[in-house]
Parts: sequence; structure tokens; C-alpha cells
Amino acid sequence: MEVIDAGPPLPATLEPTVIGTQKDGGIAAITNNAQIDEVAALTISMPIKLKDFRLRLMDWKDKIVVSDDELLADGKTYLLTPAEPLQSGRDYTLKLDADLGVIITDETGGTWNDWELAFHLNGEVVPEPAARKPGKKKK
Repeated sequence: MEVIDAGPPLPATLEPTVIGTQKDGGIAAITNNAQIDEVAALTISMPIKLKDFRLRLMDWKDKIVVSDDELLADGKTYLLTPAEPLQSGRDYTLKLDADLGVIITDETGGTWNDWELAFHLNGEVVPEPAARKPGKKKK
């Protein structure tokens, strides 16, 4: 009986690799609950091509950080570039979940749980501008 190599085993869990690109061109691996210096972009590498998924960067208020996102031709590398610099001293969370359905699927038909990666940006917290109170306009 001939044994046929089925290729590498599928990953047991969905654990993307996240690399932060710093403004000076340096790079840093980002792990859960990491304390990192300012990053200009995030590169997320998946272990397998996924379908029906979305990646979002959330700020400390659980609001989506506006970003320019691109899934590269390999189907496993996702680039996320925030439209504005991330704020120092704040917490951020990268979230991967299903886009249209309730589960993430991969190219083989496998299903995956949602995934999150929290990190903290080093530096002093910059106070947010005070909210303007509604008032009467001057004539």
C-alpha cells in the first residue's frame, strides 16, 4: 500500500502572527497584552487562508480605528494601516471574527473561533479634547 503525504497538519487553533511596523522602519512582534512602542502599521499573518472574516483594530473605548486595510495576494497576509497615529498610553485590541456569518471558515471548510489580541502603546496618555457644550451661538 502506497502512503501519500497529505502535507503539513492544519493548525490546532487560529493564532495569527502580528508584526508592528514602526515609523522608523523597525519591526516588533506583538503578542497578547504586549507593551509596544508606536507603530505605523500592523501585518497580520494567518496560518491558513480564511473565508468570511474581518479584522478590526479597536481603541480603548471599543471603537473601530479607521484604517486602510489590504489582504495580500497570498490570501494569508493582512496589512492594517491606521489613518491617524495611534495614541500613546492607550490600550488597543485587534479582533478577528466572522464578517457575514456566525463562524469563520477556511479554504478547507474548517471552522474557527473568534480571536483577539490586546496590546498597550507605551508613552504618556494624551488627554482627549474636552467635549464642546451645546450653547447659544453669538449673533
